[in-house]
Amino acid sequence: MSDETWAWDGSLEALLVLAQTACQEGDFPAALILPGRSGDELFAASVRLDRDASAPDPKAAEAALDWLKARQPRLAGAAYRAWMAEEDVEADLLEVAADCGRRGDLALSDYTRPALSRLAASVRRVTKEIHKLEGFARFSLRRDGTWVALVEPVHNVLPALAPYFLGRFGGEAFALCDPSRGYAIYSSPGPGGGRALSSAQGQDLEAFLPDGSDAEGPELWRSYFRIVENQGRHNPRLQRSLMPERYWRHLTEFGAS
Repeated sequence: MSDETWAWDGSLEALLVLAQTACQEGDFPAALILPGRSGDELFAASVRLDRDASAPDPKAAEAALDWLKARQPRLAGAAYRAWMAEEDVEADLLEVAADCGRRGDLALSDYTRPALSRLAASVRRVTKEIHKLEGFARFSLRRDGTWVALVEPVHNVLPALAPYFLGRFGGEAFALCDPSRGYAIYSSPGPGGGRALSSAQGQDLEAFLPDGSDAEGPELWRSYFRIVENQGRHNPRLQRSLMPERYWRHLTEFGAS
């Protein structure tokens, strides 16, 4: 560990650049700060920043991702999920990245290191939520022909969910909205007649929220759910284990429209 202080802007792009740096140099900072976060802003103003990855050049971020995928693909995936986790494991990621630079893949199997254990646990939680929401997202049809789903996950997993649903919806327009974080990812016409992913936030988010025009669809789904349910095997405890209550708010079968 060096005695340096590194700063980043909270973006995935900046985190990828720092992960590449740590891996290339085989070293990680004594402190990683996010200016603007409670406590970090005052700290940033009183210390010398040895590296600041704020607002990285898009080409530099793309190059960092390509570099990580080519040399340490598991580390690249961990960086992606560490950013989505929102659990302050970025410093652990850089420590693991530095260890990868020194020891290669062996560093990703050494769970005696607390940093790797914390990072791996966080990655597992994010991966589990992505998997759950691939099945729990419920879509309704807007008047404009867009299928929209409200999801309020614990982790910021919309960037991982959107490519999955892009494959599922094909040429149909869809949007995933996360009201708790105030943004949406939606599909729009792309090159060659296909569809691409874009994002919206602030006032633009309103255009992708359910508009209540699809009353028949949710009711049909609830009727189907009631008919196929086997009351003799009703097991609320198992149901809560497989489908945690925190997701019920947006599940059509539990009354959401």
